[in-house]
Amino acid sequence: MEERAQAKAPFHFKEFLIIRKPTGVEASSLRELLGVIRTIDDDVIFHHMYRGYLRHDPQLWDYPNDFARWAKNGLESQILAEKLANVNPFEMKNVGDVRQSLIDVIEDFLWEYQYIPPVRPGFEFHFERSTGIILPTDVTARTLPQFCDALSRCGVSVIYYHFFESRIRLEENRDDFSTWIEDNFGLSDLASAIRKIDFYLYSLEDLRTKLLRMIKYYVKHGRVGRHT
Repeated sequence: MEERAQAKAPFHFKEFLIIRKPTGVEASSLRELLGVIRTIDDDVIFHHMYRGYLRHDPQLWDYPNDFARWAKNGLESQILAEKLANVNPFEMKNVGDVRQSLIDVIEDFLWEYQYIPPVRPGFEFHFERSTGIILPTDVTARTLPQFCDALSRCGVSVIYYHFFESRIRLEENRDDFSTWIEDNFGLSDLASAIRKIDFYLYSLEDLRTKLLRMIKYYVKHGRVGRHT
């Protein structure tokens, strides 16, 4: 495609920060965790299932939500951690569905392993909620090369906001990046390829690399690459 093709509207890059707020509720056993998950507010479930991507945790990509990581580190159960890690909130319609999936996994596990010892002191699960803050930046892009340059230099919170948080905001399986590319350049094949990325187990840096590779290949060859 023509590298200098201009977008109808520029892409405005935005940063995203969260303010974490403790609820004062904790769980020291799996049964306690299950009881709290049944009743706690949706925004608490949302925080622990969606916003962990903004944390710098080396275990994040093996166990991409807080409940799975607690099962691994607190309960020391790799089996349960892997089952909880497979609960992908981005494949579900709402937090209620996410909550029910967590309940189903934990109930099934408790049925199979009826005695699960409590965690050691200091390893309790502390429930939190968070408030998101959107911070506009002065970085914009009107061409795909400009977009790639900005994407290569932006902070990971920018990637999280436009790729992850946007799916909740738009209530669709669409992100801001692919929407802008499709709406402004008519590149539905590239937009579709971006939306098909199995991003749940990607770190934000790995996702950045994946996106840049896909878009740069398209700019150079005018088509989606087979192995991008």
